Amino acid sequence: MEEMKRCETGWSLVVLCPSASAEDLAKSIRDTLKGDGWAVELHGKSGVETADRTYGDTITHLRELFTAGHGILALCASGIIIRALGPLLESKFSEPPVLAVARDGSSVVPLLGGHHGANDLATMLAEKLKAHAAVTTAGDCHHKVAFDKPPRGWKLQSRQSAAPIMARLVDGESVSVDASFGWLMEAGLSVSTDASLKLIESIHPSTSELDQLVYSPQKLVVGV
Repeated sequence: MEEMKRCETGWSLVVLCPSASAEDLAKSIRDTLKGDGWAVELHGKSGVETADRTYGDTITHLRELFTAGHGILALCASGIIIRALGPLLESKFSEPPVLAVARDGSSVVPLLGGHHGANDLATMLAEKLKAHAAVTTAGDCHHKVAFDKPPRGWKLQSRQSAAPIMARLVDGESVSVDASFGWLMEAGLSVSTDASLKLIESIHPSTSELDQLVYSPQKLVVGV
């Protein structure tokens, strides 16, 4: 059997349905994700008959799911999710994807974990629902790529120091790019061979530097 898709955290997705009025949409989202191979459950309050699991208080359940590392697609207002999860936020590098879905299915909003799958899920789900994906991450909006989440086969070193460099790229600063980064060729970067800002390919450990992002190709195989 083909392995089920999971979030970058390794946990499954949960579609959170707080009322029976949103059940049809919640079921549609669950079935759509399952059809695409995702490990996903529908959690609903009392009265949501097609739920895989029922829960009591929405705020408490949101916090329990987030703490456990589950990806969350909640059919409720963004404000409810923000108030519930705000006190739990620590590091953007470890948080699971959290999305708010409008109860009429018109909008899908990635709130947390944009580069841990939330932006991709929002885009995919909005296409299926014929809705709007409200992606606000600067790199995704401006360059259509996430510099701190390279495609499969590449690993960014020193992710914690990437934010200021990404801000400079979004502001249009020129950058020197290794020719091997084909996935960046359509990002609309201002490329210059003598730019002080650099995107580099290297398999060697890199010390954190203010003017470069170092990407390592994941080509090594260790056999035991």
